[in-house]
Amino acid sequence: MPRRLIAAILVLLAAPALADAPRRVVSFNQCGDQLVLALADPQQIAGLSPYAADPSLSAVAEQAKAFPRLDWQAESTIAFGPDLVLIGQNDRPVTQHILRSQGLRLYQIALIDDLDTARRQIVEVAELLGHPERGGKLLAEFDAARARTAADAAALAGASDGRAAAASLAGDNGWVLVSFATT
Repeated sequence: MPRRLIAAILVLLAAPALADAPRRVVSFNQCGDQLVLALADPQQIAGLSPYAADPSLSAVAEQAKAFPRLDWQAESTIAFGPDLVLIGQNDRPVTQHILRSQGLRLYQIALIDDLDTARRQIVEVAELLGHPERGGKLLAEFDAARARTAADAAALAGASDGRAAAASLAGDNGWVLVSFATT
């Protein structure tokens, strides 16, 4: 198939996602910050959580410094004029109620307790932001990092002579994906 035809087909397939993509996204928690920074266009990001740029708390602090940060109150979130708010399922119920009552669209960031849930959330948020291809790319990086970690763990386990060994693996985006230790 000619390249132009393939490009045209891809544009048509992506058009519905892009048409519904939010233009002003606010993240109300650190997990949302990481997803938004990894998956959204910079111009889509209206604001991040108060801790987003704190290097002692955020894995993406340096990247987050480029964006405004909100306070923990619903009123400060509303002031950013978002058309999408990423909020944790356990974040202040009163705040969630106020945001919903103002007609804001909320997406609840799940508490991640397994890799399948993490993968699903990456795909969902990427699609919600209008960038499903970025979700696929992030998952590919994630899988490559897991494969490297498995190889490193096998090498450590095979080379261990009773000494303790520990390692952690950060993905290309700076997230710590896996930590492990052998004894």
